[in-house]
Amino acid sequence: MAILRKHKGLDVFLDSAKIVSDEIPETHFLIVGRDDGMLEKLKGQARNLKIESKIHFAGFREDIPEILSSVDLLVSSSYEEGFSNSLLEGMAAKRAIVATNAAGSAEAIQDGETGFIVPIKNPSALAEKIILLLKDSALREKMGLAGYQRVKNLFSIDKMISSYISLYESLFNDSEK
Repeated sequence: MAILRKHKGLDVFLDSAKIVSDEIPETHFLIVGRDDGMLEKLKGQARNLKIESKIHFAGFREDIPEILSSVDLLVSSSYEEGFSNSLLEGMAAKRAIVATNAAGSAEAIQDGETGFIVPIKNPSALAEKIILLLKDSALREKMGLAGYQRVKNLFSIDKMISSYISLYESLFNDSEK
């Protein structure tokens, strides 16, 4: 659900995948996104970490809801990010999230409620929260449902339209003074 670029932190994701794989060997990892010149480097890193059989590169996909329904959680390892649609898509699919504290993530994710926020460029912290969620399906489900409610209440189309109307009304009212 990303373009494979350096700032997406996929190298850190792979390092964390190694840690997770050592702890929970049956875990598999899916990377969805269009290649922007990093795919071979990432595949080489997976080979060097000896986890290449556990990393699945799906390329660019348009069936994101179907993909999200087949995964246990969503991970965003970005170093820098705007307000991420992929986080909202994951929450809308009732998936718990583990995301770095890149700009925008904390606006979408409530740390400890809808997912976890970890420091950027920290594979150990990322892996720790992934492992916690993989081992605790009740917590994963609880966070996924909380994320779904958050998206529905704060980021739905209806909420966006209502917010724009309120903004325009306040601007209009201020201009009449």
